[in-house]
Amino acid sequence: MQSVSDPAGIASVTADLTGIENANNAPLFTAGGPWSGYAYRTAARTADVPLETGSTSAWAVRATNTTGDASTLSGLTYNVRSYVGLMRGEFGAAATASLSQYYRFSDSANAGTNQGSGGTANVTYNGAPNKQVPGALVGATDTAVELNGDPDYLSSTRLATLTGDLSAEIWVKGSGASGSGPGTAFSDSAGLVDAGNAASTRDWGVAVDASGRIVAGCGNGATVHSASNAIADGAWHHIVFTRTRTSGATALYVDGQPVAAATGCTTQTLTGGTTVWYGRSHESNLYFQGTLDEVGLYARVLTPAEVLDHYRLGTGTG
Repeated sequence: MQSVSDPAGIASVTADLTGIENANNAPLFTAGGPWSGYAYRTAARTADVPLETGSTSAWAVRATNTTGDASTLSGLTYNVRSYVGLMRGEFGAAATASLSQYYRFSDSANAGTNQGSGGTANVTYNGAPNKQVPGALVGATDTAVELNGDPDYLSSTRLATLTGDLSAEIWVKGSGASGSGPGTAFSDSAGLVDAGNAASTRDWGVAVDASGRIVAGCGNGATVHSASNAIADGAWHHIVFTRTRTSGATALYVDGQPVAAATGCTTQTLTGGTTVWYGRSHESNLYFQGTLDEVGLYARVLTPAEVLDHYRLGTGTG
């Protein structure tokens, strides 16, 4: 058992423990380690009720592999990480910097609060989406939202911090029928995260076209694409788009890996769109059909290492 601080004040957790280390900073899951080969890791605190912020409680750490074999260790110093912990600073870890807007899409009502650090920017559910369907993160009980095309989508205000360097991160599950449009630009295809404005070139977005390609860009600059059918397999995929203001550089990542980059984005501040649309383009009749989860909008450029870490943490693979 290990007594650790519980800054979130929650009763129990399910967490990815890939990064667990012992007192000598040696990972426990490396080859030859006591938990090497375990595919799924969970941790549950023994307390029955939520503790006040900053209080402590004993934890039992248990690992279970794909065949159902289990093992419990105690008496070591653990660095417990989870995807949400990384985003929000749970489990004593530092929150990811400059996460201005963060939505988990697990709401039962038609509105949800911004869990990022940028300020008040509620998300609103429109149409009749299927709420609280199984979510993207391995080992988590949090849910997602399934959109059925027109008129299902979500929207929020775009906070003022998201006009310079930025990153848009989203988990997506779709099929061959999820996208629409030619994919010439993000604005002419089914929006995933869209901060566009038809009357301005100072906008940006991420979409999926009729061929299943992920399409992203800003202004009238170069568009970056993934391969076709990138999300057509009915599985969860992790999508990240980044933009660097000073150079106009953009990059697109799918499942932790860079798939495209360009340097033709505008270097102006991206003030054109004051609304962010999730699951539709700012242009009409371009709606996404599929499931969305865990949207993060950052006022900085995520590094390739961070993108890969987020993907591995969300999938329980590293």
